[in-house]
Amino acid sequence: MLCQVFGFARVTIPVMTPAQKPRIGTLGERSLHAALKRHLAKPGDDVEYPLDGYVIDIRRGDKLIEVQTTGFSSVRRKYRDLVTRHRMHVIHPIAIEKHIIWLDEDGAIERKSKSTAKRSAANIFDALTGCPEIICSPNFTLEVLLVREEEVRQRVVPRQRRRWNRDWKPVDHRLIEIVERRAFRAPGDLLSLLPDGLPDQFTNADLVKLGKISRHLAQRVTYCLRNCGAISVAGKKGKAVLYESKR
Repeated sequence: MLCQVFGFARVTIPVMTPAQKPRIGTLGERSLHAALKRHLAKPGDDVEYPLDGYVIDIRRGDKLIEVQTTGFSSVRRKYRDLVTRHRMHVIHPIAIEKHIIWLDEDGAIERKSKSTAKRSAANIFDALTGCPEIICSPNFTLEVLLVREEEVRQRVVPRQRRRWNRDWKPVDHRLIEIVERRAFRAPGDLLSLLPDGLPDQFTNADLVKLGKISRHLAQRVTYCLRNCGAISVAGKKGKAVLYESKR
């Protein structure tokens, strides 16, 4: 059943003076981010709220709610600063199913397709790599939304043909459905994303095999879990680093 994500909630938008006006707010906001904000906002919430020199997606009482659709690297300074004084709840969507709409240079639909890429809640480590230690703060909670989405890509004609030029670029992401929500309140909660059957001491190769994930993602999993204190280095198995969890 599709979630009702496109209905507007009655919310309060604070009036800002010229000095308070944000440098970054809804400017350039994509459909996915806007739809999630509309879905999450409740009556009485403050939307696009200016605070401590930042713009907060939603303020609900003394809680700050942020929708972050990309990695945390670009906002780590903001999060590290705010979490020292405020309760923060960050929501990150992960597309477990993606439908792609291909547009020509003029914006007309050329074709539609379905992505074959397989993603899961474990892909939160792709985003969390930017500041994995943030999950250690008692003021911080993380919520993963597993969603179905549309990605709109438009054909581009580069001014000069070079080998790294792309023929298409993503121009928008649209929410279709929220499938599942998972919350993480402490480093130990992230251990639930490790695959079943993982031995007490494991390597990245074990994560790749049992979790059916890429080696690149496996390296990000262990990097994040090490830096937030959920796992530690237990030694080596040949040339591979052995890790063990602190359950």
